[in-house]
Amino acid sequence: MHTDNKSTNVARMKGNEGFTLIETMIAMVVLTVGIFALYSMQTTSIRYNASANAITGSSTWAADRIEQLLESPYDDIVDGNEVRDRYAVSWTVTNSLTPNPSDPSASTVKAVRVLVQHNDFGVNKQVVLNYYKQKVF
Repeated sequence: MHTDNKSTNVARMKGNEGFTLIETMIAMVVLTVGIFALYSMQTTSIRYNASANAITGSSTWAADRIEQLLESPYDDIVDGNEVRDRYAVSWTVTNSLTPNPSDPSASTVKAVRVLVQHNDFGVNKQVVLNYYKQKVF
């Protein structure tokens, strides 16, 4: 008995279902869109991490300056400024509580305000710390 080769080949092809070229291209487009979304998310994450790092640096410099000012003798605390790395640190000292208004040197409490500024991707940002130093008699 002789079988027809054409009918056997058609029967084999019906059983071999695979991906068509269109299906493969659509899968590649979906994969590419997913990769671009991950890339965008990664760059955004890097930018926000850098921004958080700059804010942490500002806070650290402000806390450092506050500690230096608060450990100084009461009468030696005066206004000032300095540049540390990429941070501009400035501080103002004002008499906050004066028992005798006609004599500012009799102040018993000084308000210390430390301002640290930095540039974060073209935007000026700042950290401000306010403290009080009491005169010890």
